[in-house]
Amino acid sequence: MNISNVGIQLIKVSESFKSHLYNCPANDCTIGYGHLVHKGPVCGAASEAPFVLGISEQQGTALLLEGCVVRGACRRAYGDGTVRYASLPFVKSLIVMN
Repeated sequence: MNISNVGIQLIKVSESFKSHLYNCPANDCTIGYGHLVHKGPVCGAASEAPFVLGISEQQGTALLLEGCVVRGACRRAYGDGTVRYASLPFVKSLIVMN
């Protein structure tokens, strides 16, 4: 199962891209299109090492695709540690079956 190009573009517009590590609104270390690196703010933790020099937009897209679609639903991690899955018909319409 893959997310369609329309779905990718929708998420990209919604999240926007940042090539460097930043603190998201939940104060968690994030990069790219909202990819959670670790809970808590940017602090020099070992999990930040692969991203210290930043990432390209192409790498950000790869991270987005890696974490986006799980069992036909869009996955979203929140700052409180919860993970929620959207299974709305609209989201399902963005999924392309292999």
